[in-house]
Amino acid sequence: MKVLKIILLCFAGLIVLTAVMAGYGTLGLKEAMSLEINSVDVSQIDDGVYTGSYENGRWSNTVAVTVENHKIIGIEILDTGNNSQIGVLKQVAGEVMDQQKVDIDSITGATATSKSLEKAIENALEQ
Repeated sequence: MKVLKIILLCFAGLIVLTAVMAGYGTLGLKEAMSLEINSVDVSQIDDGVYTGSYENGRWSNTVAVTVENHKIIGIEILDTGNNSQIGVLKQVAGEVMDQQKVDIDSITGATATSKSLEKAIENALEQ
Protein backbone atom coordinates (compact mmCIF):
# COMPACT_ATOMS: atom_id res chain seq x y z
CA MET A 1 0.00 0.00 0.00
CA LYS A 2 2.86 2.42 0.82
CA VAL A 3 4.47 1.69 -2.52
CA LEU A 4 1.22 2.56 -4.33
CA LYS A 5 0.97 5.88 -2.44
CA ILE A 6 4.57 6.74 -3.33
CA ILE A 7 3.93 5.93 -6.99
CA LEU A 8 0.76 8.06 -7.01
CA LEU A 9 2.56 10.98 -5.32
CA CYS A 10 5.40 10.78 -7.86
CA PHE A 11 2.90 10.67 -10.71
CA ALA A 12 1.00 13.68 -9.31
CA GLY A 13 4.27 15.57 -8.91
CA LEU A 14 5.19 14.79 -12.50
CA ILE A 15 1.83 16.10 -13.73
CA VAL A 16 2.28 19.36 -11.77
CA LEU A 17 5.84 19.79 -13.07
CA THR A 18 4.68 19.20 -16.65
CA ALA A 19 1.91 21.78 -16.27
CA VAL A 20 4.33 24.38 -14.87
CA MET A 21 6.83 23.78 -17.68
CA ALA A 22 4.08 24.02 -20.32
CA GLY A 23 2.88 27.28 -18.78
CA TYR A 24 6.38 28.76 -18.80
CA GLY A 25 7.02 27.51 -22.32
CA THR A 26 4.05 29.45 -23.68
CA LEU A 27 4.46 32.58 -21.54
CA GLY A 28 4.47 35.51 -23.97
CA LEU A 29 3.87 33.31 -27.01
CA LYS A 30 0.72 35.11 -28.15
CA GLU A 31 2.39 38.54 -27.91
CA ALA A 32 5.48 37.37 -29.82
CA MET A 33 3.42 35.77 -32.59
CA SER A 34 1.32 38.89 -33.09
CA LEU A 35 4.25 41.34 -33.21
CA GLU A 36 4.00 43.98 -35.91
CA ILE A 37 7.35 44.21 -37.69
CA ASN A 38 7.84 47.58 -39.35
CA SER A 39 9.96 48.02 -42.45
CA VAL A 40 13.19 49.93 -41.98
CA ASP A 41 14.79 51.91 -44.81
CA VAL A 42 18.39 50.76 -44.51
CA SER A 43 19.45 53.26 -47.19
CA GLN A 44 18.81 56.02 -44.62
CA ILE A 45 20.98 54.48 -41.89
CA ASP A 46 24.55 55.63 -41.36
CA ASP A 47 27.44 53.21 -41.02
CA GLY A 48 27.86 51.84 -37.53
CA VAL A 49 26.96 49.14 -35.08
CA TYR A 50 23.49 49.43 -33.59
CA THR A 51 22.30 47.52 -30.54
CA GLY A 52 18.66 46.70 -29.94
CA SER A 53 16.56 44.28 -28.00
CA TYR A 54 13.11 42.84 -27.57
CA GLU A 55 12.11 41.59 -24.12
CA ASN A 56 9.39 38.97 -23.71
CA GLY A 57 10.27 35.96 -21.56
CA ARG A 58 11.92 33.21 -23.55
CA TRP A 59 11.36 35.26 -26.71
CA SER A 60 13.84 37.93 -25.63
CA ASN A 61 16.76 38.84 -27.87
CA THR A 62 19.53 41.42 -27.92
CA VAL A 63 21.42 42.02 -31.15
CA ALA A 64 24.22 44.12 -32.59
CA VAL A 65 23.51 45.07 -36.20
CA THR A 66 26.38 46.29 -38.35
CA VAL A 67 25.56 48.65 -41.22
CA GLU A 68 28.11 49.57 -43.86
CA ASN A 69 27.44 51.51 -47.07
CA HIS A 70 23.72 51.48 -46.22
CA LYS A 71 23.61 47.67 -46.07
CA ILE A 72 23.22 45.30 -43.17
CA ILE A 73 26.47 43.34 -43.23
CA GLY A 74 26.30 41.63 -39.84
CA ILE A 75 23.88 40.63 -37.12
CA GLU A 76 25.35 39.32 -33.90
CA ILE A 77 23.00 37.72 -31.39
CA LEU A 78 24.33 39.03 -28.09
CA ASP A 79 21.74 37.45 -25.82
CA THR A 80 18.69 35.28 -26.23
CA GLY A 81 16.09 33.86 -23.93
CA ASN A 82 15.81 30.78 -26.14
CA ASN A 83 19.18 29.09 -26.70
CA SER A 84 17.41 25.97 -27.98
CA GLN A 85 16.40 27.97 -31.07
CA ILE A 86 19.83 29.46 -31.89
CA GLY A 87 19.82 27.74 -35.30
CA VAL A 88 16.52 29.39 -36.21
CA LEU A 89 17.76 32.76 -34.92
CA LYS A 90 20.89 32.52 -37.08
CA GLN A 91 18.75 31.55 -40.07
CA VAL A 92 16.49 34.58 -39.54
CA ALA A 93 19.53 36.86 -39.20
CA GLY A 94 20.90 35.44 -42.47
CA GLU A 95 17.59 36.07 -44.25
CA VAL A 96 17.47 39.66 -42.99
CA MET A 97 20.99 40.24 -44.38
CA ASP A 98 20.21 38.47 -47.67
CA GLN A 99 16.98 40.39 -48.23
CA GLN A 100 18.22 43.66 -46.67
CA LYS A 101 14.94 44.12 -44.88
CA VAL A 102 13.69 43.42 -41.39
CA ASP A 103 10.15 42.28 -42.16
CA ILE A 104 10.92 38.92 -43.75
CA ASP A 105 8.60 35.93 -43.96
CA SER A 106 8.75 34.05 -40.67
CA ILE A 107 10.21 30.58 -40.63
CA THR A 108 7.41 28.01 -40.62
CA GLY A 109 6.94 26.54 -37.16
CA ALA A 110 9.03 29.26 -35.53
CA THR A 111 6.91 32.37 -35.97
CA ALA A 112 7.38 33.69 -32.41
CA THR A 113 11.13 33.05 -32.53
CA SER A 114 11.45 34.73 -35.94
CA LYS A 115 9.37 37.76 -35.05
CA SER A 116 11.10 38.33 -31.71
CA LEU A 117 14.48 38.51 -33.45
CA GLU A 118 13.13 40.71 -36.24
CA LYS A 119 11.73 43.10 -33.61
CA ALA A 120 15.13 43.28 -31.86
CA ILE A 121 16.78 44.09 -35.21
CA GLU A 122 14.11 46.69 -35.98
CA ASN A 123 14.61 48.28 -32.56
CA ALA A 124 18.37 48.45 -33.18
CA LEU A 125 17.98 50.16 -36.55
CA GLU A 126 15.28 52.63 -35.47
CA GLN A 127 17.45 54.43 -32.92
